[in-house]
Parts: sequence; C-alpha cells; structure tokens
Amino acid sequence: MNVTIGELRSTLEKTKIVQEEEEQAHQDEIESLNNTVVSLQQQIQISKENHEKDLKICKICRGKSKVGFLESSEIQVNLDNNDSGLVKIINDTKTKMTSEIDKRNREIELLKTKISELTEALCTCEERAANLQEAVALYSNSISVLEQSRNEAKCQIDNQKVTIGNLQWALVDAKTDIDSLRKKNEEHVATNQMLMEDIEDESEFYRKMAENLHKDYEKLQNLNFNLEVEHCDSLQDVDSMEHQMNKIKLLLRLKEEQLKKLAKQKKCYEEVIGHFKKEMGMMAQQLGDLQQVLTLSNETAHQESAKIMKAYQEVQSQNELLCSKLSVSEQKEQLHESKIAELQLLINNKEVELSKHNDTISNIQKTLNDSIRSNEDLQKTVKCLNETVNNLQCDMKQYEEENCASKRSCQQFELQIGTYCDKLENLKRSLEEKTAESLKLEMAYNNEKRQLQTVQRQLHETEKLVQQSQNSLVETLDEYKQKLTDSDENNARLCIECDNLQSQISNLTRKEAVKDLEIKRYRKIVGDLKSTMMELNTELNKNLAQKELKGCKMPNCRKRIDKDDPKSMDVCLTCPCEVEFYQKMVENLKNALTDLKTQLKDAQDQNQLLADQLQQKDAQMLDLKQSKDNLNQKLAQLQSENKKIDQLEKELDRLGQELQTRSMQLTDVKKSANEINSSNCVQLACAQEEISHLKNELSNYLNKQYLLKKENDQLQSELTQLNCTLCCCNDKIKTMKDQIDQNLFKIKNLCAEKEALMRKNRELINELRSRDNVTADKQKREIQGPIPPLPPIENRPTKCKCRANRQACCAAKKAPTCASPCSLGSQGRGGATSFYEDSPRSSPDFGLGSEWYSTNFQTQTDSELDSDEDYCVNALEQLTDQMRQSNRTWTDGKCCSNVDRRTSKHK
Repeated sequence: MNVTIGELRSTLEKTKIVQEEEEQAHQDEIESLNNTVVSLQQQIQISKENHEKDLKICKICRGKSKVGFLESSEIQVNLDNNDSGLVKIINDTKTKMTSEIDKRNREIELLKTKISELTEALCTCEERAANLQEAVALYSNSISVLEQSRNEAKCQIDNQKVTIGNLQWALVDAKTDIDSLRKKNEEHVATNQMLMEDIEDESEFYRKMAENLHKDYEKLQNLNFNLEVEHCDSLQDVDSMEHQMNKIKLLLRLKEEQLKKLAKQKKCYEEVIGHFKKEMGMMAQQLGDLQQVLTLSNETAHQESAKIMKAYQEVQSQNELLCSKLSVSEQKEQLHESKIAELQLLINNKEVELSKHNDTISNIQKTLNDSIRSNEDLQKTVKCLNETVNNLQCDMKQYEEENCASKRSCQQFELQIGTYCDKLENLKRSLEEKTAESLKLEMAYNNEKRQLQTVQRQLHETEKLVQQSQNSLVETLDEYKQKLTDSDENNARLCIECDNLQSQISNLTRKEAVKDLEIKRYRKIVGDLKSTMMELNTELNKNLAQKELKGCKMPNCRKRIDKDDPKSMDVCLTCPCEVEFYQKMVENLKNALTDLKTQLKDAQDQNQLLADQLQQKDAQMLDLKQSKDNLNQKLAQLQSENKKIDQLEKELDRLGQELQTRSMQLTDVKKSANEINSSNCVQLACAQEEISHLKNELSNYLNKQYLLKKENDQLQSELTQLNCTLCCCNDKIKTMKDQIDQNLFKIKNLCAEKEALMRKNRELINELRSRDNVTADKQKREIQGPIPPLPPIENRPTKCKCRANRQACCAAKKAPTCASPCSLGSQGRGGATSFYEDSPRSSPDFGLGSEWYSTNFQTQTDSELDSDEDYCVNALEQLTDQMRQSNRTWTDGKCCSNVDRRTSKHK
C-alpha cells in the first residue's frame, strides 16, 4: 500500500508538472496564433485598400476613355499603356485573393472539425471528473475501514510478538542442546575410528605373520623332501630302522596336516577380522546416521540400539567360537609336544646308529620350534583381540548411557516442538485472514489506480505521438538534406573524375599516334639504309669492273688494261695506288657499317621502349575502362537516388501540410483544455488536498503492514525449513530401516552358514580324534611287536635300471591325484591317495597303491602279522625294492654308483 500511495503521489506530481508545461505551451501557441491572425487581418485591410484604389483608378480610366474625343492622341496613348498595366495588376491580385480565400475557407472548416472534437473531449473530461469524485468518496470509506482494521492488527501484532519471543527462546535452547549432542556424537565417532585403525594395524600384523608361517611351511616341505631322499639312502643300509623311520614320517605328516589346519585357521581368523572390519564400518555408518537421527525421533534410536546390541552379541558369539577353536588347537599342540618329547627320547637313544641323520633331525626341531613360537604369537594376538572386545564392550555401555540421555532430551524437544507447532498453526490462520483482508483492499485500490493510469496514459500517448511525429519529420528532413548534399558532392567529384579521364584518354591517343608515326619513320630509315647498301655494293662492283682510276706516279703502274684479259686484272691489282684506293674504300665502308649498326641498336632500343609503353598504356586503358564502368554504375545509382529524393521532397511537403493542420488542431484543443481547467481548478485543488492527507495516512498504515508481512515471512521461512528438515529426517530413517532389514537378512544367512560350518568342524574333529586313537593304538602294537629278520644285502638285485625307472617316473607323473583339502587319507592297501595343493609331490608308485612315505600309508594289524611270517618278509623286500627305485628316480644318473657303494659297504 505504501508503494502504491507513493506511486500515486509521484504520478499526480508528474501530471501537475505536465499540465503546467502544456498550459504554458498552449499559451505560447495561442499568442503566436493571435499574432499571425493580427498580421493577416492587417494584410487583408491593406489588400482591401489597394483593391479600392485600383477600382477607383479603373473607373477614372473608363471615364477618361469615354471623354477621349476631347483629349489629344498623346494622352490617349499614355492612358492605354497605364490601363494595360493596371489590368494586369488587378488580375494578379484577384487570383491571389481567390487563392487566399480558398485557403481561409479550408482552415475554417478544419477549425470547425477541431472544435467539434474538442467539445467531445470536454464531455469526456467532465465524465472523468465525476468518476474521480466518486473515487474520492470510495477512498474516504476505505480509509475508515482501514483505521478499524489497524486497531485490530495492532492488538494481534502485540500478541504475535509475545509468542515470537517465546518461540525464539525455545529455539535457542533447542539449538544449544542439539549442538552438545552433536559434539558428543562426533567424539564417539572419533574414538570408534581410532579403534578401527588399531584393528586394521593388528590385521596387517597378522597377515605378515601368516606370510612368514607360509614361508616356514615351504621350507619345511623342502626339508621333508630332502629327508625323504636321505632316508631312502639310509634304509637301504639299515633295515632295522625302517619301522622307526616310518613312525617318524607318520608323525611328520601329522605335523604337516596340523600346520595346514593352522593355516586354515589363520585364513578363518583373517576372514573373521575382515568381518570385524565390515561390521565396524557398518557401525561407523550407523553412528554417523545416529547423529542425525538423535535430534529427530526416539523410536528409531531404540531400534538402532537394539540392532547394535544384536550385532555386539553376534560379535561376542563369534569371539567365543574363536576362543573355543583356539583352546582346541592348544590341546592339540600339547599332544604334539608330548609326542615330540617321545620322539626326542627315541632319537637320543639311537644317536650312534643315526649319526648321519642328526643334522636333518636338528633342522626338523628348529622348524617345530618356529611353529611353536608362531602358535604363541597367535595366542598373544587372541589375547589382544579379547582386550579390544572388552574395550568395545565398555564403549558400548557408555554409548547406551548417552543414548538414554539423548532419548530423554529428544522427548523434551518433541513436546516443545509440538507446542510450538500448535502456536505456529494459530498464527498462520490469523495471518491468512489478515492477508485476505489486505488483498481485498489492495484489489480495490489497484482498480482505482488503474483507472487513473489509463486516463494519464491516454494523455501522454497523444502528446508523445505528436512529439514523435514532429521529431521523426525533422529527422527525416535532416537526413534527406544530408543525402542531397552528399549526392551533390559525389556528382561533382565524379564529373571532375570523368573530365580527367577523358583528358588522359585523349593525351594517350595522341601519344600513340605520334609513336606510330615515329615507328613508320624508323622503318623507312631502315629501308633507305638497306637500299643504300645495295647501291654501294653495285657501285663498287661497277668501279672494280671499269677500273677508272686516276694516274699513278709509280713506274710499275699500267694505265691501259684490257677489259677481257684476266691476267692483266691481276697485274693491276699489284699496283700500290690501287691498293691504297681500295683500302680507303674499305675503311669508309666499315665506318658506314658501324654507324648503321649503332643506329639499328638505337632503333631497337626505342622499339622495345615503345613496346613497353604500349603494354603499360593497354593496362591503363583496361583500368580506365573498369573505372568508366564503375562510374556509370555510380551515376545510375545517383539517378535512382535523385528520383527517391524527389519523392521524399513530395512526401515532406505533404507532411508539412499535415503538421500545419495538426498544429491548428492542437491550438484548439489547448484553448478548450484551458477553459476546462479554469472551471475545474478549484475542485481539483480541494480533491488533491484531501487525497494528499489520505495518502499520508495510508502510507503510515502500509508501512506497519509491510513490517508485519516481513515478520510473517520470516516465521513462514523458519517453518518451511523445519518441515524440510523433518522430511529429510524421515527419508533418512526410511533408508536406515531398509539397510537394517538388509543387514538382518544377511546376519541370518551368516548365522545359518556358521552353524553348518560348526557342524562340519565338529564332524571333522570327531573323525580326527578317532583316527588319532587308531594310529596311537597301531603305534603301540608295532612297538610291542617283533621285528622280522631281513635277507642279506648280497642276495638283493643290484642291477642298474635307469631307463626303465625314467619311463615309470613319467607314467607316475601323469597319474591323477586327489587335491581336495578335506581328504584325510584312506585305509588299507590300494586306497586312493590324497594330497594338499601345497604338499610335496610323492615318489613314483611301482606296482603298489600305498607306500611308506605316502599320506594313505597305514601299518598292518596284529592279526595280519601273526598269521603269516612269510607275508612280512615279502612286504619288507617289496619296500626295499621301492626305496631303491625311488632313489634311482630322484638321482637319475647317480643310481648305479650309489648301488655299487652300498654293495661294497655290505661286503
């Protein structure tokens, strides 16, 4: 409203200024028109007086013509001359008067039409004045209504200010609480991140340990392979140690299997650590999401805390499982240590017999000690993991306590927000009602304002159109004048250029004619020279033939010579006077020839110069022709422009006439407007005073309403922001719920997989225990049982069979093997062998399916040993043959030499 009132004031002031300017312009035009009318009236009076004088003179002349009989002939001649001049003047004045009378009649008709138009405009102005009076009455009524609404708005504004102050204090408290909660959550996140970094460092340490163990395991494999080779050599010489070495091999293989199991356990631990990392990452994400969710709702916090507790319980269950597995592994290690102690006792008792194998056994002890150390390191790592789990439990307890505190604060904030929302809704309703009332008032005010603006626009448009038409006409006249001057200058310049070109062309034609004449003259000179040369030649021939020479003083000269005698001619030539004469003639001819050559060279040079000049002139002629064409085009354009200029001059004349008519119309309109203004000035002054007073009051009311609107807009913006935050929080809660459901589904699947794996592990443990018991019983029986005697070494075959062994080795390499990690050996002879991927390759099998160093080797039962002694002897012989064949395969070319050495030792 304030803006609209200000605009009305500015528009009224502008209209006043414009009206004053128009009045002044009208007065100036009226004065100029009055002056022109007075001057025209004076001219009319002067013309009337002259006309009366002329009529009197005509009457006098006519009277004199009637009384011409009394006057002399000279007087009649003078009168006739005067009468003819007066008649011409009278006729001219009559034509001028008739033309002026026609012009005046036309102007009178135009003025009548303008007067009729002005009367119509006066009627419309009176109607508009009546409408303005009605508008003033409406404004007075609207002002009274606005005063009433102002009082009501003041009361409501006071109430709203009180509520706004309360809301601001509450918002400040809520913001402080939210900031404190955010800081706490950030601290918790930082601590959790530190824990994650520590766990990652530990996982990297475990990975390095696993790599070292893998390297040690490979070293042990190589040592086992070397031991197998050495044992093969030793068993050929020492048959009594075969059973004990078999036992050692079995124990070593059991250790290898245990190492493989430990490697598998390490892999499981690594998977568990990776699972821990994933869960900790999920926990970090959940904590980051909880920072946003804590400020919004309590239900989601309860759900998330329950889910976190579930995840924590799952982690605890996994830790318990790992602890149980570690306890089982520790028990196994204790059993292995006891077995290793027994083996060490056996080895110490038989150090004399196994002096060659002390180094190998010491290496085996080192590897076993390394494995024990690695197991101790693993125990330490498990302890560290338990400590970290305990720390996590403490952190979880603290987090639960903080969650409870945050829940309480969130409940309080929700209650406060509910009260504030109710208050804001009430404020919205009141504001909407007030805005509706203000909109109605604004609509009424805008309608009245539009009516005033339409009236003002019509006046401005009429004035602008007249001014624009005048300005456009003046501009067009100036432009056409400039074009005329430019065209005249161009025409003059082009004419000068044409004259110069014509003079140049005439000069060039003259020069060409002169050069043609010179060329013809030079050609004539050359022809004359040629003719003179021919004549000289003929004259010389004649002189030689006639020999009319002068008398010579020499005594040898013969004057009388016969013409037909050639001998006499030869004699005359010998005369010295004749020789001198001919020499002079030759010199003269040479001089003449040199002169002619110089003249010819000069003529050729001049001809070349003339040819060059002709070429230049031809080029100049072409340029001149092009310039002529361009000038002709420009002349054609200038002619067309002149035609356009003539047309424009005609249009200018027509527009000048229209301007004159419009100026007359404007003078009439100004007169009528002045009359109207004189009658309505008093009413307008009173109305303007009342309107100014009303505008001041309206401006005050509108300023107050504008401030209220600003406050309401601020409150609405805050409400929209709160709604946006609520919507965002709801969306985040939905996404969190979906993620939690997915995680629960994954956890269920993982639990099912864990249960299945636990079952499999239990079954495998039971199988291993049963097999350990069986092997222990067999070992006891073998130790208690008697060792049968072996046949002498001399009776054994000692032939070299390198080629056959190589072929058999190739066939053995092609044989398929079982590489499944779950296979733990087979029972009985002829069973399928099982190897891990990392275990060394077995020695070639010749005839039998199981060997003493293979994974599926098992000792015979007591019933088999007691049943038949020959069977044992045959088995031992087969074993010795297999050992010899394996030695030959591994040593290739050295087999024969090794066999000779062994035979020599036995001898």
